Amino acid sequence: MLAGQTNTDFWFAAPEVTSGHGDTPIYLRLTSFGQTANVTISEPANTAANFPVINVTIPANSTNSVNLTTRKDQVECKPPNTPLNLGIHIHSDVPI
Repeated sequence: MLAGQTNTDFWFAAPEVTSGHGDTPIYLRLTSFGQTANVTISEPANTAANFPVINVTIPANSTNSVNLTTRKDQVECKPPNTPLNLGIHIHSDVPI
């Protein structure tokens, strides 16, 4: 059985380890349960990159894939081992 986190708020940082392992495409996979979920994806601390807020509506009992590949330079934390302001905040109005 596979299990994941269930909540309404998540923080994620995309690490840069090596591009030699293949680092595209970049997707967030979001799954709803018995209710439609209204999800907002943002990068609140990264004001320099103009990361647009992404709004997604996921019907009940469905999965949505959000493609972030074109925003790779805005979400990938590089150089490694350096504190950066590239944390992605995922917020939903119901648990996902």
